[in-house]
Amino acid sequence: MNSFRALTMATLLVLSAGCSDPLSTDLATPPIVTIATPVNDAGFTSGAVVSFTGMAQDHAGSQLTGPALVWASNRDGNLGSGGTISSTVLTTGEHKITLTATDAAGSSAAAGVTITVTPPLIPSTITSGGNHTCALSSTGVAFCWGWNGHGQLGTGNSTSSSTPVPVAGGLKFTLLTAGEGHTCGRATSGESYCWGDNEAGELGTASFASSNVPALVHATVQFTRLSAGGKYTCGLTASGSAYCWGQNTQGRLGVGDLEHRRAPAAVAGGHSFKSIETGNSQQTCAVTTASRGYCWGDNGFHQLGLGLPLTVSFSLSPLPVSTEVDFRTIHPGEWFSCGLSTGGQAYCWGANYGGRLGNSLIGVTQASPYKVIGDFSYSEISVGRFHTCARTNQVVYCWGQNTVGQLGDNSTASRGSPRVVNGNHSFGSVSAGNSHNCALTPAGAAYCWGANGAGQLGDGTKIDRWEPRAAAAWPSP
Repeated sequence: MNSFRALTMATLLVLSAGCSDPLSTDLATPPIVTIATPVNDAGFTSGAVVSFTGMAQDHAGSQLTGPALVWASNRDGNLGSGGTISSTVLTTGEHKITLTATDAAGSSAAAGVTITVTPPLIPSTITSGGNHTCALSSTGVAFCWGWNGHGQLGTGNSTSSSTPVPVAGGLKFTLLTAGEGHTCGRATSGESYCWGDNEAGELGTASFASSNVPALVHATVQFTRLSAGGKYTCGLTASGSAYCWGQNTQGRLGVGDLEHRRAPAAVAGGHSFKSIETGNSQQTCAVTTASRGYCWGDNGFHQLGLGLPLTVSFSLSPLPVSTEVDFRTIHPGEWFSCGLSTGGQAYCWGANYGGRLGNSLIGVTQASPYKVIGDFSYSEISVGRFHTCARTNQVVYCWGQNTVGQLGDNSTASRGSPRVVNGNHSFGSVSAGNSHNCALTPAGAAYCWGANGAGQLGDGTKIDRWEPRAAAAWPSP
């Protein structure tokens, strides 16, 4: 709750003898005002119901009601009066909400909170990259924020932004994926576009020229899924065929050799996949339509999950993960991987520095999938560089490294088991970046937490946040 006393406009009467009149002093005492909802820094989507609840007491302790309580917004003016009101017509942007109380003697005071109203985002479209974040509006317009040194925001320049800005070019998208220094998306036409860094050919444009606006991927097929990682990208066709392009360190493109690719190249093995995931890592993982896990690339820390003994230091093509677990998806991290089983259980393997495997055996490497602590049934999992987040129905848990608050538990202590993210928010999707995370509520409001040195949290600052904070409003295109 947020409360404060304001200076009263009433005049303090002073007796000629120099003594204060106790009665006039009491009458001059301003009311005590508190706002219960909304809480400070809350985020809402345009058109959603915003409930305002507050109360006030006068100098005698009596409750003030009705016209004595007035709600207002610095953007929209008077919102109504009374202890409880609601609105569905707040304009897009940041609102400084005040509740002003005036007692019978004319003394007044106010309490205030700040909220943000944004256009709704499409559920599950938020994506966190190295130091930037992107999401789709309900109309399919792409917005990005954070570091833009390689043009990964797609704005036509290299100016970073701590608030969401629209991607240039007028394209409408159905999905987005943010990598280390580039971004890719699938347009409504079915074609794929990428923008940002292209040092290793990760944009797939058949060149090494970077682009600060969306550039068409040079492919003979269309992709229904895309995943952008650290200097490389992978995609799946509707039939489940996998293609990768960009930097091929340790064979992470899975094409059977170590050559970089400037355009999509078919992954070896002829498998039919239902998901494929990259990361800021040297390995790639995918799940077949039969729910079997495969990984390829670097295996120096058992991150491919091949089991013991360590006979393969890296693989140029997909190898089966050593487990009987059926997977929905597998996500690579730095020297580790985590997957979500078809039953909703989380499994991790590889290096366990900082507790990133979520099994409390910190420092103990696992050569094959090891169940994460807890009896949670997850709907989604997302892996950052050294941490992991997973979502149950609408609650997000995170574990692993926490040096900049990326676990969202209002601390910087690393955790070897899942910790619930603070704030009592309901989330419909979550995406882990290098050292930050962003999540969407079911209504499409964005919240982010963790590292913010490049403005990747989108809250208009460059201050790291140890718990979720609403992203700033962005303009309607």
